[in-house]
Amino acid sequence: MRTYSPAVAIGQSALLFGAFHLNPPQSLATAGMGLLLGWLYYRTRSLGLCVGLHALNNLLAFYSMQPSTSKLLRDDFITLPSGTFAATYVAAVLVLAGALWLLERTRRPQPGVAFS
Repeated sequence: MRTYSPAVAIGQSALLFGAFHLNPPQSLATAGMGLLLGWLYYRTRSLGLCVGLHALNNLLAFYSMQPSTSKLLRDDFITLPSGTFAATYVAAVLVLAGALWLLERTRRPQPGVAFS
């Protein structure tokens, strides 16, 4: 953001974020996540929050790819303890609530450095 406006810097980093995942069908959604995380960093200056949300996103994606409880499918994949899925969603709600609280608590960007 020293060289470009925040919008350009966040947009470029989001495109790189999408490209570095090396999965063309997933790159659009990944770039969208990069936009969200870039904007969140711009607003909060908290890299830890962005890393935590990225890790949480990956964890939820991992759990959503797990097969149903069908015996036929379960033998071919990793099985998870029964309460793990619910605990993951509870953790997600808590992390997102914390992120929103932190976002609300932080000051808005300086007027001369507005996001455009």
